Amino acid sequence: IAIEATERTLSQCAATETELAVLQAAFAEEAAGEPFRTGMRGERAGQFENLRHLAEGNVPVTRAIVPQKKADDSWAAWDRVVDLWARPMVDRSNAWMLRYHTRVLKATEIPGGDRYAAIRELGDEPKSLTGYDMIIARLMTPAVDKIADAERRIKTTAYCAIAGLAAERFRLKKGRWPANLNELVQLKLLDRLPDDLFSGQSLRFRRSPDGIVIHSVGADGAYQGDARDRPEELDPRNAPFEFRLWDPAKRRQAPLPKKPDVDEDR
Repeated sequence: IAIEATERTLSQCAATETELAVLQAAFAEEAAGEPFRTGMRGERAGQFENLRHLAEGNVPVTRAIVPQKKADDSWAAWDRVVDLWARPMVDRSNAWMLRYHTRVLKATEIPGGDRYAAIRELGDEPKSLTGYDMIIARLMTPAVDKIADAERRIKTTAYCAIAGLAAERFRLKKGRWPANLNELVQLKLLDRLPDDLFSGQSLRFRRSPDGIVIHSVGADGAYQGDARDRPEELDPRNAPFEFRLWDPAKRRQAPLPKKPDVDEDR
């Protein structure tokens, strides 16, 4: 939300170099975080302790897993029978989940976009578990690939914004847009070329008809950074990973004409 608001603000006006530098540093600090890795550490510890207490405690496994509206002592004998096979299920699922979460955490040490490919491969493993002793593991293992993909989308968008703010600072200093991202590194507005977590290479730089675009190639590897060249065709449900800056003379334009309402009964 902050990045979209920043992009829109700069499409309407200009900011000072100092303001842009502060905002760029804030986005860089946020993008440097490791929310997926931190979350997986908590998931590993929490699930292990949860199932360990369940295996060692006095609460019947069936009552802990299947919510009960109220305690019913008449079920106690049945619970004890069920626990003969349910408690080994807890132990085996817990051991599998501990090993699995550790492997996922190991994958987060892989640099760049390759980590997400490794996590995606691991994401399919819980779906292939069979046997009653893996029921809990199948039910309680999170969709790590989807969560990691969300991080990749957010980080890629942040990298685009960081480079975009650096490009705007370059324009204020030099009176022109940079010819490429290397110029931003040479002027020390960026520490290094920003990563495209979808391609494993650096983000792309494109001169548009009315400004510049810093963009990722996207999940399909084919995006060219031209979605907003034709705003009337833009589908907001398929937003690209990019940060766009307009030439000063092209900023604060009138909105597009409102599209006519569609009669759904026709």
